[in-house]
Amino acid sequence: MNRPTALAEIDGRQLEIGGVIFDKDGTLIDFNRLWSAPIERWLDDLSLAAQPLLTPGHQALLQALEDTLGYDRPSKTVVPDSPLAVASLSRVYGVAMTVLYQNGVPWHSAESIAEKLWQNANQTINPNDVKPVGKVYETFEFLRRAGLSLAILTSDDRLTTAQITAVLKIDSYVQGMVCGDDEWPGKPDPAGVFQLSKQINVPVEKLLIIGDTMSDMVCGRAAGVAACIGVRGGAGDEKRVAEMADLMITQIEDLVPLLFPGVVIPEGKSG
Repeated sequence: MNRPTALAEIDGRQLEIGGVIFDKDGTLIDFNRLWSAPIERWLDDLSLAAQPLLTPGHQALLQALEDTLGYDRPSKTVVPDSPLAVASLSRVYGVAMTVLYQNGVPWHSAESIAEKLWQNANQTINPNDVKPVGKVYETFEFLRRAGLSLAILTSDDRLTTAQITAVLKIDSYVQGMVCGDDEWPGKPDPAGVFQLSKQINVPVEKLLIIGDTMSDMVCGRAAGVAACIGVRGGAGDEKRVAEMADLMITQIEDLVPLLFPGVVIPEGKSG
């Protein structure tokens, strides 16, 4: 196993840290900036495709989808800790299919359109919509050069995650990745943490987990990581996250002085 390369004082405890596991959406990138447009296209397409089969009208189904999945159209934001905020795509499809079925769409029809229409609505990632939350590139570069192992644990699918890490220019620094369409159970199940511990060769008890939702905090607690760090302003309920986190940070670069006192990340490629 890797020897720890940082010593952090968190919640009054001295912790030896050998690696960091990051959530992606809401932690490394602005969640709503990237996802609000494809989510709206998908929900519109779902309600229109189901129109000939509906018990209620188009607008009634659209509202039911938004309410249940957790999307606030007036503000173009995802509701904190809703299915859209924390669930894997397969689970989001399941929720959408259930809403369609409850509103008069036969199950086989609901099943056939949910995933297909999402793929149509989210064909490509627009690099201009991938907005880092703080100095993501600089933080990853520094932590890797300092000897820490870095990984990503996300509910998003692997292809999209790979595209986003490439846009952020951190793909070469990410040594482990577990995504929502991998074989392991998704967050908050701790299986992804255990798998990443093996991938990056760092014991679970010497890992930090960084995320913006309760799902991240519950996952880290269940796995027994050294500490769970919450990120403010993400896709989760900040008050609830703070109640469970060992520490809250505002942006990802706040990790650096926590692990390496006195170090300040300079301006660079992020922003």
